[in-house]
Amino acid sequence: MSDADRNRALLRGECRYCKIVHFYLATDMKEICGDVQVDDVKLRCEKCGQADIPVTCHHPSAAEYQTLMLRRLERIEFKRKIIWRDEPAWKRQG
Repeated sequence: MSDADRNRALLRGECRYCKIVHFYLATDMKEICGDVQVDDVKLRCEKCGQADIPVTCHHPSAAEYQTLMLRRLERIEFKRKIIWRDEPAWKRQG
């Protein structure tokens, strides 16, 4: 991921099912996934829900760069999920 960032490459993710394409900055992906190989990053399609969307490096031309829409990282939210279990009252500890 650091090499892609250093080379100013964009990361390209394309869903094989609904054919939607998104472009990401390597710095944003590095913040989420850490400094891993680009080939190891997999995304989930927000449109159809398909998992394992491959990510590749992309070097757009100057003309293409002016028309691209980038997906930028706005914030990372962590959701707290509470899980309960049922147990008999006579097994109560403490």
